[in-house]
Amino acid sequence: MIPKELLENFWVLKSDDPKKFYQLKRELKQSQSFINNQIGWKVIANDNLLKIEKTPYRASGYMGITDFNDVDDYLFLVATLIFLEDKGVHEQFLLSQYIEGIEVILGDLIELDWTSYSRRRTLIRVMEYCLNLALLKVTDGSLEGFKSGGEGEVLYENTGLSKYYPVSFNFDVTKIEGVDDLVVVLNDSTDTVRNSVYQQLITSPGVTWSSSEDVFGKYLKNQRFNIQKNIDRFLSGELMVFKNSAYLMVSSDDKYGTLHPSGKSISSLVLFVQKRIVEMCNNGELKLLVEDVIEMGAGDFGKLVVGVYNQVLPGLSSEYRNMDINNVIKAVVAYMEGFHLIELDGAKIIIQGAVARHEGSYPYDFVEE
Repeated sequence: MIPKELLENFWVLKSDDPKKFYQLKRELKQSQSFINNQIGWKVIANDNLLKIEKTPYRASGYMGITDFNDVDDYLFLVATLIFLEDKGVHEQFLLSQYIEGIEVILGDLIELDWTSYSRRRTLIRVMEYCLNLALLKVTDGSLEGFKSGGEGEVLYENTGLSKYYPVSFNFDVTKIEGVDDLVVVLNDSTDTVRNSVYQQLITSPGVTWSSSEDVFGKYLKNQRFNIQKNIDRFLSGELMVFKNSAYLMVSSDDKYGTLHPSGKSISSLVLFVQKRIVEMCNNGELKLLVEDVIEMGAGDFGKLVVGVYNQVLPGLSSEYRNMDINNVIKAVVAYMEGFHLIELDGAKIIIQGAVARHEGSYPYDFVEE
């Protein structure tokens, strides 16, 4: 099995728990060939860290750094990595030196006014992120003075781990102009298709296709038994293949990452929406198309959500009971789109077959609190 600690975390450091580190290192050897050849990911395993470079087939918004608020946070992170690249392992530096370095690197790209609280918060978010990943550590001082008024010093130490942070690509990244340029170019190579399928199954809610001639659909249907064998051996779970989509349904004992359904109130609401869609399909209110999907107008889908919301309102959290109904609709649409349960197509919403996999209902003895 691939250690789920390496699937869930950016990396695992020996300094955190040496005993656990060596256990995971031994386990990783058993699955490294599968990771390299079937998924197409690079494995880094040295004396200090274990890391699987979990590059997706296609980048999506939910794959971002959850602690970051905007693009400038990412610019600061890149600038920080450039700054640390010139520092030796265990070399120390002051916050003021770091700020000077950031100004040199980013000064021509964005406004760097340290009297602005929001700008200071950008720097602090990035520094805290780097501290949490152990890219650097604090030797003396704190950021409280800088946070409140832009004053104060902090002494940092470079751990040397920053050189393992960037992902290695097998092509010239200087020609990349946007995130879409990072999508793998599919060709007739079975290796490329296989890697892309596994990457989508593991890093995204599922694999979807619109045509029977799609390379992903063909590969999944032809190789589903071999894929399931590999899932049983290295990942755990069940491969579910529909007419136009496929999903990795992980087992409860080996779950990792962000899952649906979960304990969140929005997840519960979506389960009820799924149940209503299935009911409408069964009684003829909704028509299943040839592609094994259902089309609805965005307005009709919104009405469906409102109807379900009003029915199940007593069991939702106070956050959703008190939320404006338009925001509820937006939250449901965003959640379902993120898990590939629906796709947005202009004014239409395409409901995927995976909607029928789960549904929600209250227990017979449910009592509103």
